[in-house]
Amino acid sequence: MGVAACLIGGSTLHSWAGIPAHRTPRGDKWAMHPSPAMAERRKDNILDKSMLTVDEMSLLTTEVLARLSQVLGVVKMNEFAIDSTIPFGNMSVLLTGDFHQFPPVAQLRKALFINNPASVVTQIGQHLFEQFQTVVLLEQQMRIKDKTWHDVLCRARYGECSITDLNVIRELVLTSPSCDVPNFTTPPWNDAVLVTPRNSVRMDWNKAAIRKHCKQSGEVLYVSPAEDCVAQHPVSIPHRLLIQCLSEEQTGRLSNEVELVIGMKVMITENIAPSANIANGSRGTITSILLDEREPVLTFSETEGVHFTRLIYPPAFIVIRLDFTELVQLLNLQKMEIPLSPISRSFRIGSRPSTMVNRRQLAITPAYAFTDFKAQGQTIEKLIVDIGKTVHFSLTPFNAYVALSRSSGREDIRLLRDFEDHLFTHVPSEDLKVEDERLRELANETKKKYYAGKYGAPHVAKDRS
Repeated sequence: MGVAACLIGGSTLHSWAGIPAHRTPRGDKWAMHPSPAMAERRKDNILDKSMLTVDEMSLLTTEVLARLSQVLGVVKMNEFAIDSTIPFGNMSVLLTGDFHQFPPVAQLRKALFINNPASVVTQIGQHLFEQFQTVVLLEQQMRIKDKTWHDVLCRARYGECSITDLNVIRELVLTSPSCDVPNFTTPPWNDAVLVTPRNSVRMDWNKAAIRKHCKQSGEVLYVSPAEDCVAQHPVSIPHRLLIQCLSEEQTGRLSNEVELVIGMKVMITENIAPSANIANGSRGTITSILLDEREPVLTFSETEGVHFTRLIYPPAFIVIRLDFTELVQLLNLQKMEIPLSPISRSFRIGSRPSTMVNRRQLAITPAYAFTDFKAQGQTIEKLIVDIGKTVHFSLTPFNAYVALSRSSGREDIRLLRDFEDHLFTHVPSEDLKVEDERLRELANETKKKYYAGKYGAPHVAKDRS
């Protein structure tokens, strides 16, 4: 995850190793014969490193693990004549994370803990994962300070919540008579963030929050369309209609339209400059908007007390004050501020023949509400969680556990509506249940080896009586 990597001075695995992120590689050319720039990047990243730490291992697929081993083996073979069949080019690899958080998006069958892999590559990845025999289970919880809440979540991980546990959770449902409903109009709850599995709810919540901010601040709402071109010419109306039918995944994850307001909270959605914490998941506040020099004279309208204007082009750039960055203060900007320009992505529309479209747009989204996938890995000060029953898809214990573990305790979390008991009383995955037991056994063996001095000087277990 981009923002998680930034916080420790790292990078995303796909970027670091040059593994294609949005497509399944065909053949070995991508690994064996990369472009000169990619080959140089891999050498810079890999050759002088003795250990690689991969966080958020729940999101890692067996396929990516196999590709990673292949890249490391090829680079070390070319430079040091190391046998390319040695896993990970003989580099030490440390996997960290929690399998009870989300598995790989839309690729559950490729999760590291799933048996019976579907392809040769995933089989290789699973065999590689099974070679990780040194296991340490971390038991100290750093985020959650509320012991009762911590104990409830520990049982929720395994689908073992009791009626008492369910009652503890239900006391946080805003519609429950026993809920201590906070004042959402004053700090700190006026800055509460919604976490929901429903993208439509996320969008509606963000839209409402932006308009609330406009009314309170008196700031103008700028509606910024994407700039779409075909062969450097604006798209035609038929092409525009085709584009409107595409999802954001199909348009390079750049929105058809972005709303902008001074003082609006936003999240960056692309890894633009990870070393400076300008990455996917980085959050901040818009402090300035500079319009494109081609923009004609603006016309303003008003709807329900909100003044707004529709732009013709994306702004030249916006200035965002990041919540966290290691970038030095830039000239003419305040501390923590960075300028952000539109980025470009290409995608195809139609068929026989297809047409290549180039899109320019700001890679941001409002940050008043997140999907639970986006919330994974984040700590949120005041949190509203939506895990109510859905109509078009089913929620899993993964959804519930990730959402409820984003804050430090019951004082900082409320539930938007009631939930179904099975989210906390059923095991998330039978394969994961088996994997949990395997990892516990390996952790016990690792502990015995540690005290027996297998990893260095002998150690004596402390008397815990």
